[in-house]
Amino acid sequence: ETESLDIGWLKLLNGVFIALLLAFFGIYLLTRMDAFPSLSYPHALTNSGLIIAFVYISFKGVGQYVIADYHNIKLEETEDLVQKEKYATSSLSLEESTRLFREVVKLFNEQEVYLEPQLTIHQLSEQMGTTTHALSQAINSQFGKSFFDLVNEYRVNHVKRLLVDPDKQAFTFLALALESGFNSKSSFNRVFKQHTGMTPSEFQKAHAVV
Repeated sequence: ETESLDIGWLKLLNGVFIALLLAFFGIYLLTRMDAFPSLSYPHALTNSGLIIAFVYISFKGVGQYVIADYHNIKLEETEDLVQKEKYATSSLSLEESTRLFREVVKLFNEQEVYLEPQLTIHQLSEQMGTTTHALSQAINSQFGKSFFDLVNEYRVNHVKRLLVDPDKQAFTFLALALESGFNSKSSFNRVFKQHTGMTPSEFQKAHAVV
């Protein structure tokens, strides 16, 4: 997931880091040339700069999970609002709704489109040759849930199969989540708990083969 993440800070960090290295190298050369005989702290400056850089990149990097998760939550809330406002006046026929429903089931079960981390209802509607509004209503009326709820349900079920797969026990929860279409650990944990009432660890222990 890159569209919802702010990675511009990496360019700034890279520039500052290079500038610090050049400055420290200059100080080192000056001390070797005895330009500043009393200057005895170039290593302290270098270490301090590195520590600050590592703290900064760690803080900003971890923050990206929050940004991605907040982005996904806002998309879900927006879609739910659109559904409530538009469906009351929709003219989508039952026949068309059923056709779209069957096609969605086929795409999800056979092609596993939900494994695509960037999947949106707009992309899926284009692939199916219909409108976003028609597809959203068909999913809501036929499945009784929103597009995001449907995608998350399939992803959770996929993770559940991986969690009890003996060949996948060496993988981390994050690796299994990414393999199932989730794009952040925080989003995965939140959605998994909503659908199962358990954390991934609790689910795996409850279904462990004795």
